[in-house]
Amino acid sequence: MPPVFYCELVYRDSKTHFFTSFHYNFIMSYGEIIKQIRGQMTLREFSKQVGISHSHLSRIENEKTSRNNKKLKVSIDVLKQICDRAEYPFKDFLIEAGYLNPNE
Repeated sequence: MPPVFYCELVYRDSKTHFFTSFHYNFIMSYGEIIKQIRGQMTLREFSKQVGISHSHLSRIENEKTSRNNKKLKVSIDVLKQICDRAEYPFKDFLIEAGYLNPNE
């Protein structure tokens, strides 16, 4: 089991442009984090913003392949592209997903 970190997830609401903060005492999956970043935007709106098809974005958020329902393996480049185009700090994403230790 990965270590548990105290994480703060902050995202910008696309409609109001206010920042919302959530505090978690557990590691979220990368799909859950992307759903939080997307906020109230539709899947299609967000997919246009980040430059990924809505069907692929849906598979990323659900972390499942479309054919055999196995866990989807997403490249780090795609995750970085999503964060960059959503103006979300990639380092924060990696910490929240448990890939980096926040104390390092």
